[in-house]
Amino acid sequence: MFILDTSILIELLHGTQIGRQISEEIKEEVATTVFSIYELKKGERKNEAEIIDLFLSNIKVLDFGVLAARESSKIEKELSEKGKLINRVDIFIASICNVEQAKLITLDKDFKKISSLKVRVFE
Repeated sequence: MFILDTSILIELLHGTQIGRQISEEIKEEVATTVFSIYELKKGERKNEAEIIDLFLSNIKVLDFGVLAARESSKIEKELSEKGKLINRVDIFIASICNVEQAKLITLDKDFKKISSLKVRVFE
């Protein structure tokens, strides 16, 4: 399974070249996280709400549970020790990916700082 980060969801929603490339390349099951929904909804414009809600109704959404909470604290400690802290929401997303043993698809290079994360960064 692939987990799509907010940056990828935006590309898909806007039908960009990267969004089309992702649609063509990824043929496995995809999901996203509750945190990406939060980020999408937080940044939506009035005319986008209905489109975003329809899009999200067709994708599996993964929650943040106890195992992900434990994993996120482990990731954050590791990053802090290396002096490479990233956005906490991104740490939460990465922890869900690790718990689900899924690969994250993103545009955000910060995720590469997490050694335990399977990640593909599109450019």
